[in-house]
Amino acid sequence: MKILLSFLILFLLNSCQKLPETLEKTDQIKITYFYLPEQRNTFTVTDKKQIAYFLTLLKAIRSKNPIPVTPRGGCPFSGKLDFISKGQTVLTAQFSTTHTNPALDNRSCQQILFKLDQDRYDGDLSYGVGMLLDEKYHELKKEK
Repeated sequence: MKILLSFLILFLLNSCQKLPETLEKTDQIKITYFYLPEQRNTFTVTDKKQIAYFLTLLKAIRSKNPIPVTPRGGCPFSGKLDFISKGQTVLTAQFSTTHTNPALDNRSCQQILFKLDQDRYDGDLSYGVGMLLDEKYHELKKEK
């Protein structure tokens, strides 16, 4: 009986971490920054390793928050992420980082919010994803 219960718990934990197949097959992520001029406010990630960072983050947040949560106050969003598979947007997430959001006035904020299967999830950005978002923001900001 204990073995059966252990397998059931492992199965349930594993199923919470899975993402829909269309999202798992994301082949690009379009990053849009709200605080940059429209002609240079987007960047598209196509590197499979970088896409994997984002998908791993979504899985981690989803596994930690099986119960839908509401966004934390005082952290306005500075951009959005469109997860695209075969030309179709399969998920849109909003994010904020301290370096991409002048409205934060240097207050710390590393947050992502997304809706999946009618549930809303929010969580902290991982170090790698936050750095990637900041790096691309500063690259676009420097372009003339």
